[in-house]
Amino acid sequence: MKYGQRKLALAMAAISCAIVTSPLLAAPSSSHVTGQARDKAANILDFDDLVSSLEDIRDYEGFASIMVDPGARRVNVYWSGPVPNEVGRFRTSAADVAVELTISEAPFTKAELSAAADEVKESARESGVQLSAIFFAPDASGLTVEVNSEGRSSGARGQSADNLAVDSNVPISYETGGDALPRARNDMVAPFKGGGVLLARQGNGTTAVCTAGFTVLKNGVGHLLSAGHCAPGGDPDWVRNGNQSVTVADGPGDVDVAPALDSLLIDPDPSPATDAQTFHGGLNTNDKKAVAGKSSPSVGEAVCISGSNTGGHCNAVIYEVGQFLCGATENDSWCDGFRVRSTNGNVIGGAGDSGSPVYVERSDGKVGARGIYVSGVNGFQTSCPVIRHGSTTDTSSCDTRINVVGINPILTRWGATLETS
Repeated sequence: MKYGQRKLALAMAAISCAIVTSPLLAAPSSSHVTGQARDKAANILDFDDLVSSLEDIRDYEGFASIMVDPGARRVNVYWSGPVPNEVGRFRTSAADVAVELTISEAPFTKAELSAAADEVKESARESGVQLSAIFFAPDASGLTVEVNSEGRSSGARGQSADNLAVDSNVPISYETGGDALPRARNDMVAPFKGGGVLLARQGNGTTAVCTAGFTVLKNGVGHLLSAGHCAPGGDPDWVRNGNQSVTVADGPGDVDVAPALDSLLIDPDPSPATDAQTFHGGLNTNDKKAVAGKSSPSVGEAVCISGSNTGGHCNAVIYEVGQFLCGATENDSWCDGFRVRSTNGNVIGGAGDSGSPVYVERSDGKVGARGIYVSGVNGFQTSCPVIRHGSTTDTSSCDTRINVVGINPILTRWGATLETS
């Protein structure tokens, strides 16, 4: 299918999805997943519980996507094909907590969209087209592919979507993008927590400024997440807090890096090493919020970014879910994640904020993890009103849109669990 044909197909597919009225069917054969969904549907207490409980239905065969509107207390689940009983049961549970949950028909499943995305990436590798990101339409009607107009290598420049040959019935539209811009509270002490400044001294004598991400447990021991490009070789001479008064990790033996996810795992020296909290508030805040759980991202969720270099920002919403190029220089380094945009045009992150926890605020005063901020979306930069390290006038320093790696693939990669309280 040629580029123009794809655009026509996407336009034809842009139809409203009707609420499913077909009979509910039995749940899939996995008794473990079925039992989890049934139990959670019966024990929902509020909007936050509902969104978290829907995590298990993402494993069902017909799942497509979820969109949320917390302000209006609405949740829309997109589904392809007959809806299992265990999924339909959530509608009753949602009504019990005054949430309007609809189940709408989707043209494609999440698995079908993912398979189409894999075809696009394979074609890009074969044709030399440099991509930046691939995102799934919120109603699961197609893909948006971002072609890198800058190119990470000279050979990739000048290539366009017309060079791609993708044999898929999934509608695909193309946009122009560019390289992601990698993006450190100052004097935190052990037990360490999310949102604090991390300084990583590299072997060449330079010092990277980043932010501590969520705390996780690996083999029962507390660790800190951050962005992989803060110590790209995984071998910093040391990692310290913002004023260098406390050593977080003493040498490369305490740090590991996963370049394909742009993820860093730090095993702090002090004990107790970590606490299931994140700084929440302005640049110099000492306020913290407990981390209570996690979930996959949904378009429409309001989120906060706890950046140590520009401060915390809650003027943000998830607007795209899919995959983006991260951590390396080739087309095959793709992260499962999402994009966040400012709701008022103001800054939501900047240089030194890489590694920041991205989370939703729960009604119980705690937060729910969604991912780790790793880069700014090219073309959405502005000058920084306040910044701890670096220039406040550099128009490339701060972001109004950001790329975030999802918390679930990060935890899977490290064989870790989110530390909660």
